[in-house]
Amino acid sequence: MATIKLYQLSRAGDSFVKWSGPDGDTHSIDAMNPAPPGQWAITQDSNGQFVMAYRPGGFPGGPADGELVVSLKGAPSIAATLLHEEDDFPRKYYFATDGGGSNPLGHAAFILRAEGISDMPVARWANFRVMVVAP
Repeated sequence: MATIKLYQLSRAGDSFVKWSGPDGDTHSIDAMNPAPPGQWAITQDSNGQFVMAYRPGGFPGGPADGELVVSLKGAPSIAATLLHEEDDFPRKYYFATDGGGSNPLGHAAFILRAEGISDMPVARWANFRVMVVAP
């Protein structure tokens, strides 16, 4: 029987995007305080592990769309999809998972972008679940 785990990705009316991931803690990153163009703003947990990263798009040589990366370290697999729990405005979200070699966290991660959105892909008042499935 397959194992299904749900992790929460949300944003209230403020600038903070919150991730309640496999480590059981809730972490946040400030969408209004990005790193300089082409660099990543990164949130660490209490052990110094990278758990969230954000960079706006549109910098020279980079993607046009903003990018949010959240840690899947400790999840039962990296087979994942995005579920909309509350997202008032339809957007074209696209996402991928990575085992750690192609993301700024350096370990298993879920990578989210929204087509045509150069800043934070998680809008205010949006609430998602990242569903991870393992055989």
